Amino acid sequence: TQPDHNYTFEKVLAEFTNNNTECNEHKAMCNFAIISEYEFDQAGDIVDIPAESIGKTQYFNDLKEQEVIFPEGYNQIANCLAGGLNIKHATVTKINYVSSPIEISTDRGIFEANYVISTIPLGVLKKNMISLFDPPFEQNKTNSINNLKMGTLDKTYLIFDKEEVMKDPYWDELNQEWAIRADDWETYDSSWRFFMDFHTFTDKPIILAFNFGSTAERLEHETDETIKQQIMEALRKTYPYSTIPDPVKIIRTSWATDPLSFGTYSFIPVTGTISDIDELAKPIDNKLFFAGEATSKRYYGTVHGA
Repeated sequence: TQPDHNYTFEKVLAEFTNNNTECNEHKAMCNFAIISEYEFDQAGDIVDIPAESIGKTQYFNDLKEQEVIFPEGYNQIANCLAGGLNIKHATVTKINYVSSPIEISTDRGIFEANYVISTIPLGVLKKNMISLFDPPFEQNKTNSINNLKMGTLDKTYLIFDKEEVMKDPYWDELNQEWAIRADDWETYDSSWRFFMDFHTFTDKPIILAFNFGSTAERLEHETDETIKQQIMEALRKTYPYSTIPDPVKIIRTSWATDPLSFGTYSFIPVTGTISDIDELAKPIDNKLFFAGEATSKRYYGTVHGA
């Protein structure tokens, strides 16, 4: 039989933890381990993730593929691709794709083109689709945009004073790439559970903290000082026998409230299917084309998918 697309990950997890002896005995820990894996992967909440997503990932299709990190940032890719091109920076306010040539209205005037490739993120399309495109899209494409969901995965970088931080043995303990806060399993809270040691990649005293889904959206409205206090409280609970200094600086992403993205990357929720990605990717009149991670059926949600 075909899987029930409306059967959510939340329902599967409840059944699994009840029927699995080990998980039933350690339900809170099991819930955290499983929920965080899929919420991290999809950048959404388990109430939105269909059960059929279990065992699938948009990142890698087999174990031979490896994840890489760019210590100097993604600009290295963008700058390479932009080599020799005449790049004009402007904020697009309207695309009239029935005119000939196509008219692209921006905050720096009107540009004309015979063809347009839109890489507008799904989050922006969901909020501004009607105002951005003239005429509005036909119903099938509109439905596909509404059916898909833009997830949020935010990162907070904590930058420490190198001389001060290296004095404490906790740094050697954390210097194993990943740390997961394991206290207080009874209250599942994805706020500050995952930490990554960036010293391994940059040789600088940097710790990266993650949060995702509705938790990340909520935390974007907190101040830097509040965020710093929350993270340091979590780290100090994880390493109670160390004296961890405060960071000298933090750098945060705020993807959900960024008007040029309104989210980090897309995923297929219970309201959508893989066919919605196909529909979003379809060109209009062979002159308005769509690209970006939300149009990649195999690798949605990734840089290589984009």
